[in-house]
Amino acid sequence: MVFRVPGAAVLTLLLVACSAAATKIYIASPDGHKITTYTAAGVQTGPTITLPHRLEDMTVDAAGKIYVLGFDNTITTYTAAGVQTTPTISGLKGGPTGIAVDAAGKIYVADVASGTVTTYTPGGVRTIPTITAPPEASSLQGVAVDAAGKIYAADYVDGIITTYTAAGVK
Repeated sequence: MVFRVPGAAVLTLLLVACSAAATKIYIASPDGHKITTYTAAGVQTGPTITLPHRLEDMTVDAAGKIYVLGFDNTITTYTAAGVQTTPTISGLKGGPTGIAVDAAGKIYVADVASGTVTTYTPGGVRTIPTITAPPEASSLQGVAVDAAGKIYAADYVDGIITTYTAAGVK
C-alpha cells in the first residue's frame, strides 16, 4: 500500500508514529507545527493538533495518547482527540532529540548533546535508568522500547543501535 499525505508535495519533516491498538498513523506537518491522524487506509480521522512549538519527535502509547517532544525542550501530551493532558515536562537539558514510551507509560528521552537516554514516570518525574551511550556511538538521537521493555538507543551518525534491558543494562 502507498500512503500519500494529502496536500503534501514534499515532506521535509516526516515524523510518523503508529498506534497498533487503534491502527492509526500520526504524521507531523512539514513545518513541524501540526499533527494529523489517519487510518491505515489513509483517511484523515480526528482533529489536526496545532502545536505551540515545532516538534522534534513524537510517539504514541497503546491507548492513543500522543507524546510530543518540542524544540523548546518540553514534552507535551495530547489525547487522541487533540486535548492537551499531563504531563508537560519542561526544562529538559542538553539536546533532546528522541522520545519513546513503554507499556507502563514510562517516558524515555534520547539526548544527542549528552549521549544519554533519560527516563521519566508517567507523571513526569525523572527516574532511573539514565543510559549513557557507548563510546563508539557519537550521536545518540533516537530511542524505542519494545513490548518486553527492551530499550533501543540509535546513533544516527555512526549507524549503531545499542540495546539495553529495562533496567538500563547493556
